[in-house]
Amino acid sequence: MSARQPEPRQQLVERHGFARFVSFALVGRLIQTAADLSLGFAVGTNIDAASMFLGNLSGLIIALDVLVVTSAYRAGVMRPPAR
Repeated sequence: MSARQPEPRQQLVERHGFARFVSFALVGRLIQTAADLSLGFAVGTNIDAASMFLGNLSGLIIALDVLVVTSAYRAGVMRPPAR
């Protein structure tokens, strides 16, 4: 069973109509911009705390990735075929 591939933009526009596509794109952009501005306002001048948090978050994500790959390898999911 293959995973469902995302539709190209042209097909989305044809399927849903241009006005609906643009309205959803605009709402999504407004939400993203509001989130970025809110985060920037919350961080303010305390860049050191933000960089420390992002450094710790990056370390956590990398550690979890290593754990998942190691577990998959040990379970035989990623093991190369025997010769």
